Amino acid sequence: MSHEHSDHWKGAGPISRYAKCPIYMSELSYEEKKHQIGRCEIKFVNSGDEIRINDLVIKHFSTKHDTKNSFGYLITEDDGPSFAYVTDTGMITPLMANYMLKADVLLLEADYDDKLLDDYEEYDDWLKARIMSSTGHLSNTQSIEFLVEHGINNYKKVIFAHLSPRTNTPDTIIKMASSAFPDDNEKFLTAPLTDALDIIKNQKD
Repeated sequence: MSHEHSDHWKGAGPISRYAKCPIYMSELSYEEKKHQIGRCEIKFVNSGDEIRINDLVIKHFSTKHDTKNSFGYLITEDDGPSFAYVTDTGMITPLMANYMLKADVLLLEADYDDKLLDDYEEYDDWLKARIMSSTGHLSNTQSIEFLVEHGINNYKKVIFAHLSPRTNTPDTIIKMASSAFPDDNEKFLTAPLTDALDIIKNQKD
């Protein structure tokens, strides 16, 4: 569990009990949601911790989000590829960038488009400010700026994720990425909201 917001932990308790597997999470997040998660095996982790599950090594690093604690992950297979997961953060810190740049595949938050968020009438000014804050969410612009600054040559794939269905669209972020990197269109994907993404099927090389 990366943090205690419901879209990132709901279902963790039933899955843990059904599969008889532990939940790895911060103690601060657990204290917030322990009554809703229910009786499970819980293993507490902190930023900087490294855990092993079979042939995978998962490194935890902190993100900047308005929760008690929030993590990103660098997941590396023994003698194999690495995958960075970064969502629910209002900014990209040097620490986060250090982990992100070690990945072969990067899943990066692109929660909202600036104009679509500004024009969205169902959100009041307080909520818009919260989303755009340094402990809110990454915009399309912020995500593209990170990729432009650091380059994408080391990435086999960049997956844009956590897209808001109200203030972003897959076409919007893909067009921005393709404009910034016209020779690397095949590297960009978006994570579906409800379905699985088959990275292998979308891997041309």
